Amino acid sequence: MSVKTKELNGFSLIELVIVVSVLAILAAIAIPSYSSIVRKARQSVAMAFVNQILKAAAVHNIDNGQLPTSWDDLITGNSPIDSSKLESCSKYNSRCSGNQTMFLNGQYIIEFYTRSDEIRVSVWNPSPEYKNHHVWGCYNIKNGSNIHTWNTEKYFQGPAWGDENTRITGDNDEKIDMCGQIGGVGE
Repeated sequence: MSVKTKELNGFSLIELVIVVSVLAILAAIAIPSYSSIVRKARQSVAMAFVNQILKAAAVHNIDNGQLPTSWDDLITGNSPIDSSKLESCSKYNSRCSGNQTMFLNGQYIIEFYTRSDEIRVSVWNPSPEYKNHHVWGCYNIKNGSNIHTWNTEKYFQGPAWGDENTRITGDNDEKIDMCGQIGGVGE
């Protein structure tokens, strides 16, 4: 009687190298795509938040005869933070006036600026850690509201009231028409 033994063969070194190489290529393709999807999702949430702020400002104007001047006027329980502690303000030289608040678990900083006929909202975070795409919006009592988003690392932070140097430009440096004012410059 002879005993038959079953010979078990494993993968060869070449087969393992090919499998590992294919997995590495797939990971190299998937990780940047995933990061881009996450940035777009964050920007969509920020855009929805700006839209809600602009709507809340319009309602506040109807109810009170003026645009909101504080976070308490817009969002109950969302107070300004000490902007000197924000990395965006200290490290990246963002213009910070003390009216900033954190949004989306620190992924963004949001600030608004008002005058008698208009509110402008800026959502940004220039930190290379996040690489978020930015959102800027405004609501004008006479002209309605606009929201602008950037699809690159470019952003605009600030009220954009003033001279030619404060004009808002898009990804390709085109002037943006915000609230009926080309480039966002007020009168």
